[in-house]
Amino acid sequence: MSRLKTVAAFLLLVGALGCKRESPALPESADHYYRALSFQNIPLVAGQRIAQFEVALVGARVRALNRIPDDWSMEVSGPRSGVSKISGIAGHGAGWLDSAEDIGQFATVLVVATNFGIRGTMTLAKGDDETNFVLTRMNFKLERVPSKAVDRE
Repeated sequence: MSRLKTVAAFLLLVGALGCKRESPALPESADHYYRALSFQNIPLVAGQRIAQFEVALVGARVRALNRIPDDWSMEVSGPRSGVSKISGIAGHGAGWLDSAEDIGQFATVLVVATNFGIRGTMTLAKGDDETNFVLTRMNFKLERVPSKAVDRE
């Protein structure tokens, strides 16, 4: 009977150690760090405004949405296969943004991999005319966020 108890205890221990648990927010280190995410270098022509966007982050997790403009909806997903996404869309034309500064530091991300990458798309609109703009690394600004300023889980 004691052999059965030993085997059962061993199986419980192996099962408990093998369970994947979400770790709490990591302190900032060389390969894990927080950044406030903004847009920059968006080529708006006269009268053109920002109507929607989608951002894909490789090797990062979205920890917070800091700024959601009036009349906008935003959604976060992931990370799935190492890719997290943030999308935002204005409810209608009156909510379109005049500049990227109107949504500065809209998210806080935790970079968790050395192969960090970021890309996306943005819809620029003027009346009924819409232009899809491809966002590259140069269209994003990542600003340091002090570790103390980030809520710990």
